[in-house]
Amino acid sequence: MTAFAELLKQRNEFYPRPRNFKELGRLPEWIQEECGELIVALTVFELDGNEKALAEIVDGIMDIIYYAMGGLVSLGQSHEVLQQCWDAVHQANMRKTPNDDQHKLCFKGKDFKRPNELMEEIVDVEKFVNASGRL
Repeated sequence: MTAFAELLKQRNEFYPRPRNFKELGRLPEWIQEECGELIVALTVFELDGNEKALAEIVDGIMDIIYYAMGGLVSLGQSHEVLQQCWDAVHQANMRKTPNDDQHKLCFKGKDFKRPNELMEEIVDVEKFVNASGRL
């Protein structure tokens, strides 16, 4: 089991989440709050080079990842299924070509394949049903 799958498994065992759309719908709000804190920390670090701000940056990024992992767990998919999805996204991103001029944009080369189609085959829609019995 990879480290990613193990973390998802541990998080699900330690802190199981209800699997409903209402809760998942709050995920962007929680991540946005963490992004706001990250922006403040990045600004402070840029202005001061403050080591405490660097720790806040790392904490902010980790919190965003943790919320995102919680969102994945709330979908009701097994850690094995989520690992396959992670691998598909990672492989797709590794097929992109960096734009060395701007260091911020990547180009999708001829070998790029969108991971969404593969994920549609992997995920089990029946495992994610909200409290009303609807997706």
